[in-house]
Amino acid sequence: MQTCEKDIVARANEQAQLLRSGHFGQLDIEHIADEIDDLGKSEQGELASRMAVLPAYLLKRQYQPERQGASRDKPSIPSAVILHE
Repeated sequence: MQTCEKDIVARANEQAQLLRSGHFGQLDIEHIADEIDDLGKSEQGELASRMAVLPAYLLKRQYQPERQGASRDKPSIPSAVILHE
């Protein structure tokens, strides 16, 4: 894990422990609120991306059944179909 990721995880663990122990005055409320907002946006973006891929995957299953098999878990979908933020 990279240093930045370790710092983020350590910070999140610290804030969670403060919440659990009832030390609300020591919480970094502004950063916690920002993280919650970012998480929501990230989840929404992930859902939009998956919803964009799903129709292509279903069409491929319907019209190219011969291409199903060992690679079924990793369907080959054109990258143009996948949404990027």
